[in-house]
Formats: sequence, C-alpha cells, structure tokens
Amino acid sequence: MNLLKNPRLLALALSHFTNDFYTSLLPVMFLLLVPALGLSYGQTGLVVTLSTATSSLTQPIFGYFSDRYHLRYLTMVAVLWTAASMSLVGYSENYISLILFVLSAALGSAAFHPQGAMAAGMGGGKKRSTAMAIFAVAGNTGFAVGPLIGGMVLAQTGLRGSLWLIALALFTLPVILWLSGSSPGKEQEIDTKPKVRSRNIGLLALASLSLLLMLRPWADLALVNFLALFLQTRNLPLTLASQILFLLLIGRALGMLLAGSLADRIGFRLVLLGSLLAATPVFYFFLQNQNPLILALPLGMLLGAAMPISIVLAQTILPGRSALASGLAFGSTFVAGGIGTAVTGFLADQLGLLTALYFLVPLPLLAGIVSLGIPRNLIGEEKAAPAWEVAQP
Repeated sequence: MNLLKNPRLLALALSHFTNDFYTSLLPVMFLLLVPALGLSYGQTGLVVTLSTATSSLTQPIFGYFSDRYHLRYLTMVAVLWTAASMSLVGYSENYISLILFVLSAALGSAAFHPQGAMAAGMGGGKKRSTAMAIFAVAGNTGFAVGPLIGGMVLAQTGLRGSLWLIALALFTLPVILWLSGSSPGKEQEIDTKPKVRSRNIGLLALASLSLLLMLRPWADLALVNFLALFLQTRNLPLTLASQILFLLLIGRALGMLLAGSLADRIGFRLVLLGSLLAATPVFYFFLQNQNPLILALPLGMLLGAAMPISIVLAQTILPGRSALASGLAFGSTFVAGGIGTAVTGFLADQLGLLTALYFLVPLPLLAGIVSLGIPRNLIGEEKAAPAWEVAQP
C-alpha cells in the first residue's frame, strides 16, 4: 500500500499542516504584541503556559470521546476553530483578550490532535511508523511555515493584518473535504480498532518515558516561543528572525522524517539517544552565534527526532486506546513545554533572556540519558523487526 496515494491520510496530513500553521504564529506575533500591550517576559511565558495547559488538560478528554464515538469530522471543525481564533489575536485590546483568543485556539488544537494522530497511525496498517511520520512531518512543516508567512504578513500590515491569515484555512478546508470524501478502497480504510496485545511495563520504563515527554519539549518549545524575542536583542530584523525560526521548525519536521526511517533500521533507542545527546552542543553554539542561521536547521532536526517515537511508545502503553494515548502524549508534551516556557520567562525577567536560554542547553542531554530506561521490548524491538511495529496480529 502506497500511503501517499491514500486520500484520507493526505487529508489528515493537510489538516495537521493547517492546524499547526496557526498554532505557530504566536511567537512571531509576540514581536508586535509585547510592545503594543506592554508585556513582560513573564507575562509572555504565562500566555504560553495557559495555552499549553488548556490544550494538555483537554486533549485526553477529546481523545476519550474520539475513541468512543469515532468523531471523524472533528478534525476539520477543529482546524477551522483554531484558524479563526489565531487570526483574531491581532485584535487583542489588552492582556485578558489576548489570553482568551489564545485559549480558544488551544481548544481547537486540542480537539484536533488525538483524533488526527489516532486515524493517521491506524490508517498506515503495517506501515504505521511511516503513516505517523507523514502526519507528524505535515504538522511540523505547517508549524515551520507559520512564522515565515506570518512574519511577512505582519511586517507589512501590522497586528490587525492577522485577519488575512485565515485565508490559508479557507483554501485548504475545501481540499481536505474533497480528499476525505474520496474512497481509498477497502484495503486502505482506516481501522480505528486495531487488534493489539497488551504489554506490561515496569515503573522504570514509565518514569523514563514520562521524563522524556517532559524534558525535550521544555527545551524545544521554550526556545521556539522566545527565539524571535531573543533574536531581536541581537538587533536582527523581524524578517530574518522569522527565517531563522522557519529553519528551526522545518528542521524539526525533517528530523522526524529521518528518525522514522532510522528507527525502522537501527532501533528506537539509538535514534533517541544519538539525537538528544548531539542536540546539547549544537544548542550551545546556536546561542553563542550572533546570527545562528546556519545552525537553525540541524538544531531543529536533533530536537524534533524524538517526538514521533515518543508518541508511538505512548500508544503502545495503551493498546486499543490510540486516541487517548495520543492525547496524553501530546498533552504531556504541551504542558511540559508550557510550564517550562513560563519558568524560562521568569528566569529571563530575573537574569536576562540569554542566561535563561542557557538553562535549556542541558535538557536534551538529560532526556537522552533517561531514554536508556525504556526497554527495547516495550515496542517489540528485535533485530529482524521494525522498531516502530506496534500493532500485533
């Protein structure tokens, strides 16, 4: 089965691209929102924390109902909701209205991810890792393109120009509807009730996976949310800052794609450990460089490589509850990143933004070390079997 010819998987991928395009606009919007509303670094971090907490706490709930009722069209409704909410952020009159718009967008994104990830993973059949990689890469490509396009639009129009950004959703949603209505054939129908064998995991494995889902997102999301403001302290223009952020985020997408391929060949443990250990020195030199354009792509690749593997590991822990597991995994990622961003914002107010970002540097190293506690047999990893093969006959 060629997954790139599966219209429903392509519809999910395009939906993920569109949804994450809008969720990535906030960091570049902060460049205009901070002076317009007089925000401190701490207040900026708190907006991110509230957003990620809202998304994190509600994703498992949406995941539960997706598993129970198979809400197929929830993904499209959620994308439109997220797009409308983020397009109105530029009309925030004060800090409270900014928070309300951002929280509204967080609910839309929370509704999208569990159902989307479950359907994408199950739609891959025996190529589950490839399907999940396609879904993840599409989302992260949208997340990378968002600041680039958003930066160019807002640089020309100002904050009120954010309403023009809804044009992407108005263009992609008819295409998504058309793809969703296409019949891929019986053999390619998405199976939302896979037959899986339960696995017992130890406390060490659970703790290791939990720490992995906390440490890596903290470093990743805190950097993403403060990067544009950090580059502004280097006197780099908004357009160049958005380009560097684009390279960081597109690197994350490439890292996910390569991680999927490598994990199938050499095993998930080596991919996790290698990418996370290498991320720490690259992160350090990224912060040291006055114009870190050349290091943005490799840093994004190294930080993003662990994400899809982590989601598949979480789905393995809850067999037959893929949407709920996906919601918990995404939720843990977002809440860790949100709290971490708030902590980083507080440190930035006290010690300066550069010093606060230096505290993020060892986090990938720590995440790599704790990943050693995840046993190979958690996902049935053997020499002759693909590393991400979760579904059992």
